[in-house]
Amino acid sequence: MSEVKWIKLSLGIFKDEKITLMEAMPERDTLFYIWIRLLVLAGVCNDGGVIYLSENIPYTDEMLSTIFGRPLNVVRLALDTFQKLEMIEVNENQQIVLLNWCKHQNDDALARIKENDRERARRYRQRQKAQLGLENKKEDIDIRASRDAHVTKETRHKHGLNNHVLLTDPNYSDLCDRYGKPVADEYIQKVDDYCENHGKSYTNWVNAVHTYIRNDEKSGKLELSTPREHKKCPACGGEMLGKQAGVCMKCGWSKSRPEMVK
Repeated sequence: MSEVKWIKLSLGIFKDEKITLMEAMPERDTLFYIWIRLLVLAGVCNDGGVIYLSENIPYTDEMLSTIFGRPLNVVRLALDTFQKLEMIEVNENQQIVLLNWCKHQNDDALARIKENDRERARRYRQRQKAQLGLENKKEDIDIRASRDAHVTKETRHKHGLNNHVLLTDPNYSDLCDRYGKPVADEYIQKVDDYCENHGKSYTNWVNAVHTYIRNDEKSGKLELSTPREHKKCPACGGEMLGKQAGVCMKCGWSKSRPEMVK
């Protein structure tokens, strides 16, 4: 709600026909008191004469009875009277609306107060957002520093045509040993291209390359017969190929049937 410290009250209020009709009623003093309280609430809300506890919570008869310190039946009488005299109405959101509010108030001044309040709230949210961004950035830097403290201190070299992928010599050698140099280079370049096109960066570049390869392997885009599967045959020392490096291509020795030799 926008902060308003005043409302206008016409000096000719008691010459108004509707006020004159109210004064002829048995509960005239209470009715007039409740009317003034509604005017004040409208000023507090500063929303063109609409009255509510919050934008999603309209005032009920019981709530007004408690706030005004008046019996519930008198509050209901007052609201019913104001509606019949077309001083108020209840909108589709069950909010009380004071009719002709803008006619009797300095609406331009009230609008300026409301706009100034919105601007202050907007600047406050911006400051909060900026502060949160700085805190998150510092936290991210701290996390990276903590991770880097556990990573080898060997120099990382740039890889890929765009030089985004940073790997130590052992990192690169391990990738080549595990997948073969052509596959390792191909997927290093894929990671490099993604970072170039999306402005992305990774804390652990080795894991990034592994992830790209595993994803393509799972989707069937890549079939690997990796160097880690190329082991030496215990029978002849030749190279063993196939899934899980199970068959010697030189002598025919099989891991599953070691007695089978050419």
